[in-house]
Amino acid sequence: MCCLCTLHRNHPDHIAALAAEAQRWELHEAGPNAQALETMRRFVPPGIWHSNLKALFRGGGDANDGSDGGSKEGGLLPEALARRIWAKKALWLVYTVYALEREHDFFFEVTRHSPK
Repeated sequence: MCCLCTLHRNHPDHIAALAAEAQRWELHEAGPNAQALETMRRFVPPGIWHSNLKALFRGGGDANDGSDGGSKEGGLLPEALARRIWAKKALWLVYTVYALEREHDFFFEVTRHSPK
C-alpha cells in the first residue's frame, strides 16, 4: 500500500466521515433491521442452542423452552424449514445479537482508551 493511501485512511477527517456515514446508515436501517430480526425470531425457536433436529419439526419441548412446538406460536415447524434452520447455524445467532453487541461495545471502549 502506498504512503498516500495510508495517510488518507488515517486522516482524522476521513475517519470522522466514515463514522458519520456509519451512523447515518444505522439510523436509516434501524427500523428494517429490527423488523427483520423479529421476523427471523418467529421461525427460529429460542431454545435452538439446546435442541435437536427432531425436536424442531416434531414439536419436542426442548426446542422452545418447554412449550409444545418449535415456533413461538407453539406450532410445529415444517420439516424442510426445521432442516434448513438446523443446517444454517448462522440463523441461530438471532438470539445472540444483543449479547454480541454488548461485548463488542465493551471491547471497543476498552481498546479505544488503551495505549497503542
